[in-house]
Amino acid sequence: MSPERALGVKATASAAVALTAIALAGATATAHSQSVAAHAGEAQSPVTSRARSVHVTRDDVLVFSDPDLDGARRGSLIGGSYFTLLERAPSKGGCADEWFRVGNAAWLCATNAELTGHPPSVSSDVSGSYGLPYRYYFVGPNGSFGYSSLALADETIPDSQLEPGFAVAALEIRQRGEQSYALTTHGLWLPLRDLSPVTPSNFHGRALDPANRAANLDLGWVFTDKAPVYKQPGKRSSDKLERLTEVTIASERRYNGALWFEIGPERWLEATRVRRLSRATPPLDVGESERWIDVDTRSQVLTAYQGTTPVYATLVSTGKGAVGSEQETPLGEHRVWVKLRTSDMTNVEEVSVSTPYAIEEVPWVQFFKQGYGLHAAFWHDAFGQRRSHGCVNLSPIDAQRLFEWTSPQMPVGFRAIHPAPGDPGTRVVVR
Repeated sequence: MSPERALGVKATASAAVALTAIALAGATATAHSQSVAAHAGEAQSPVTSRARSVHVTRDDVLVFSDPDLDGARRGSLIGGSYFTLLERAPSKGGCADEWFRVGNAAWLCATNAELTGHPPSVSSDVSGSYGLPYRYYFVGPNGSFGYSSLALADETIPDSQLEPGFAVAALEIRQRGEQSYALTTHGLWLPLRDLSPVTPSNFHGRALDPANRAANLDLGWVFTDKAPVYKQPGKRSSDKLERLTEVTIASERRYNGALWFEIGPERWLEATRVRRLSRATPPLDVGESERWIDVDTRSQVLTAYQGTTPVYATLVSTGKGAVGSEQETPLGEHRVWVKLRTSDMTNVEEVSVSTPYAIEEVPWVQFFKQGYGLHAAFWHDAFGQRRSHGCVNLSPIDAQRLFEWTSPQMPVGFRAIHPAPGDPGTRVVVR
């Protein structure tokens, strides 16, 4: 099973327990009024001035679209977060305590929370860079051991063994004696000597000018190494361009049956070395201002649209599998069915694999069909080339940008968010 498919199975199963993610708030006044109206007939408790927030006392607590434990799940929360108390409802729907509404269509059973005078959380971000919420490390060629206690690290039988190439997410680094250790999000201390820090790609796409749609189609990127630049098609090259260099196509010409792009005065590139933005046909029922995403698997270009207007474009890596295989990115029209701030990808439980792998806390995950989704890839920068096991790989910067742009929007303090009435999942078209 591919990492993305393995993740999909895991994520689907974990929906009954918790899903992982984080992002931006986005409750609208209309949705809020609908939620209030839906529960207007219930006895409500006043929101006192002292009860400024709801403190979540357990990690991965589920929230529901209505105050009912058997109802539709809205997402899951990060333990320790503080939410504005928007509404209260009496005990019902399987909850032994009262209910707190902490977001748009997001009800929390009070058995997992308490009212406090603490101000609501304003950010859930963990320090990181280049679109990464954590500091990431690769396990070195000799592997590593993990210990649940820093005091006993390297002194006792390890609690876990990590294979070479595994990726871990670190919360902090501490010194013990002459050695440094990283605390992972899974609660293990790993010797820093066994790890090498991840250097993520700083590649990102470009915001497009809505007023100049024709010029947007002139955008492209070099996707091969050291692409030669020619003064004229077929003539001697003058210099070379690095992979992922952005170019503007001024004109095109055929020479000896091959297509060439002019990218400047006396500067020509073979078209086979460039990934070029192409206009997508919008879905027939797309709204005038509806946000949706087009993924062109032929050009490996993702374009974000608002209505019929392209607003952002970038390179991606889609599935490398043959048509109809598990590792092909599924074609067709889909919708984001869950967003997760991070999630693990692994195949270590599959007995048939020859090369095990495990990547902790893959960021900015947006599933649009079962276990297939958009997510950041910090382990490669081969964007513009088919590379993934079925998902749509993005640079971390692009993945975070799109995560914050799409719906359902995720309030601070959430690990995961599902769509709800008035907050649907963004449409994703793969072609």
